[in-house]
Amino acid sequence: IRIDGIDNLIVSIAECCRPLPGDDVVGIVNSGKGIVIHLKNCLVAKQVMESAPGKVLKVEFLPSQTIYKAKVRISVEDTPGVLANVSTTIAKHNINIADINTRKSQAGKTILDLVLDVKNKEEL
Repeated sequence: IRIDGIDNLIVSIAECCRPLPGDDVVGIVNSGKGIVIHLKNCLVAKQVMESAPGKVLKVEFLPSQTIYKAKVRISVEDTPGVLANVSTTIAKHNINIADINTRKSQAGKTILDLVLDVKNKEEL
């Protein structure tokens, strides 16, 4: 991650929006946490851009082999084998499922909340 033209700074990825390489991002100076990378359209980032624009830094993701945790939500019909079909499709793209939670929606659909290990936005 390059921040204002400087490489190799200590940064963290915001848990609220979990940006990935390829996303439009900003860095926010946070006392106690250093520089936290947020999506530009993240609610937290927007609030800081309005209230304290001096804490917002230009950020660029550089190509790397770093693995990022991407949150994905899928709504599917509740049918036998649907979870196996989803996981097989993801595995065919050589992507690991780090976490999964399922629940029923009020409309009767099954909601799959996944955390996937990816290198960039394009893998999604």
